[in-house]
Amino acid sequence: IKGEEGYIFIKRTIYDDALISKDEIEELKKGYPELAWKTEFMCEFMSNALSVFPDYEKCFKPSTFSRNNIYCGIDLSTVGDDNTIITFIDQNNNIKQFNIKGELDNKYKQIADILNEYKPNATYIEVNSIGEVMYNEIRKLLKYKDTFHKFTTTNDTKKEYVNKLSVMIMNDEISFDENNKLLYSELGTFTYKLTKNGNITYAAIPSAHDDTITSLGMAIQAKEDFKYDKNISFARATYNNKLI
Repeated sequence: IKGEEGYIFIKRTIYDDALISKDEIEELKKGYPELAWKTEFMCEFMSNALSVFPDYEKCFKPSTFSRNNIYCGIDLSTVGDDNTIITFIDQNNNIKQFNIKGELDNKYKQIADILNEYKPNATYIEVNSIGEVMYNEIRKLLKYKDTFHKFTTTNDTKKEYVNKLSVMIMNDEISFDENNKLLYSELGTFTYKLTKNGNITYAAIPSAHDDTITSLGMAIQAKEDFKYDKNISFARATYNNKLI
């Protein structure tokens, strides 16, 4: 009973576990966003524990996106309520997104037209399910094809880009367009759970979606994977010369 004498509160965190070393704890910590770590291993009650991305609101600002030196991620949808989202990230981590609608044939053309106009250094497009077919159809319409890359989403790849995004938001190192209401909504309903064997998985809450986050994550990963690619400057020069 609340307030009754004779009860004590004992708090024990993972650091009190004698069966795991501090080095092992620090290694484990690298695989969890800050919020998940605090709630699951530090026994802290978080008032905003619904979302993986605490304080994401601070990153929504007037757009300063630049079309120079950008990277792209594309999350595809075919049917249902899911959205097809194109995300661009610039050299200063400013984000621009497009929500592509319409029939499949029209989606192919819209995506190709946007990529041909924006000329990203590298693009990741998800090829899970029937994505391989869509990848091939879009690729046919691209003016320069060598910067267009397949991306397979697994729990490991999702964990990697979600952790990167979580750290960027925590450190205020990324900026979203303040008018992007869809991304704002999906960041607030993106959560996690622990499996029985201790693995962490990420997804939107039931009835919500995470297409903007998947696309954003792939754009971040494309930038991470290709920013030191020595062939990019040559590829862009070749691409631009072809357009002259």
